[in-house]
Amino acid sequence: MGKAQRDKGARGERELAKILNDHGINAHRGYVQFKQSDLVEVDGIHVEVKRQETAKIWEWVSQAKKEAIKRLDGIPVVFFRRNRSEWLTCQSLTSWMIMYRSWQKWLKVKAIWHTPFTDRMTELENYLNEVLKE
Repeated sequence: MGKAQRDKGARGERELAKILNDHGINAHRGYVQFKQSDLVEVDGIHVEVKRQETAKIWEWVSQAKKEAIKRLDGIPVVFFRRNRSEWLTCQSLTSWMIMYRSWQKWLKVKAIWHTPFTDRMTELENYLNEVLKE
């Protein structure tokens, strides 16, 4: 890989890190010499950044999976874009299902805590009464 390609990749990593930071995710570039992911501090996600004109999505997803397993740093997700285009993401269906299930659980917890306390206590009391009957 030539210097121009490495520079373009580094610019892509900085650009994506800024976007994530602007949305409250404390991402920053990983250190190549320490064999870190392209972006780190994205909890539970192994970030693979690609800033190329021609998508090699199968190759990229395979690379992200291998590195996520090696580094044990989260679900592999490829973030990519070409010139004058928006950022896109790609991941396997399995990793998407893991993220979706986590999102569903979070929504349920959020809904419970937005319910008035007395309603939560009534719901808990009803549940305990049902369990004790068995």
